[in-house]
Amino acid sequence: QRVSGTVVSILLGFSVLLSPALKLVPFAVLFGVFLYMGVSSINGIQLFDRITLLLMPVKHHPQVSYVRRVKSWKMHLYTVLQV
Repeated sequence: QRVSGTVVSILLGFSVLLSPALKLVPFAVLFGVFLYMGVSSINGIQLFDRITLLLMPVKHHPQVSYVRRVKSWKMHLYTVLQV
């Protein structure tokens, strides 16, 4: 995953050099690509997972170590402070 993130960052850096060609691409297409990249990278981020746990009943929490080893109210307090 680190390699793919690095490659994406390098390609984004090259986009500065390709600005004349990017002017030909519609803004909505570029916006859609960047939106897709952002939404697809959210999966697996622990903070995002804990935010979803705020809305989920305790009995439906996953069997993950950071959920089972800490009391729910402490985890929710930490999440709120982190946001």
